[in-house]
Amino acid sequence: MKAKIKEEFSDSNTNHSARLEARISPELKNFFLKAAKMQGTSLTNFIIASAKKEADATFKQQTLIDLTLQDKIHLIKNCINDSYPSEELQKAAKEFLKLPNLQ
Repeated sequence: MKAKIKEEFSDSNTNHSARLEARISPELKNFFLKAAKMQGTSLTNFIIASAKKEADATFKQQTLIDLTLQDKIHLIKNCINDSYPSEELQKAAKEFLKLPNLQ
C-alpha cells in the first residue's frame, strides 16, 4: 500500500489544505466504503475520521509511555538521593497508617 502527501495551496495565503493520496486494493476500498455507508458518511470523511482516531490513540499511548519512563527516572533519582522524608511527609505517613484496615 503506497501513500503520498501532496499539499495544494489556494489563492489565499490563509486558506490551504493538504491532499493525501493512497493506492489500495479494490477490495479494501469497497470494505471502507461499506463501513462509511454504515456510518452515514462519505468515504473521505470516514477515512479522515478513522485516521484521526488512530493518530489520537497513538499520541495518547506514546505520551503515557513517556510519562511512565519519566516517573521511573524520577523514582530512581529519589532512591539514589540520600535525603530523608520531610516532617510533613512523616506526619502524613503516620496519619495514613492510622486509617482503618492498614495496620
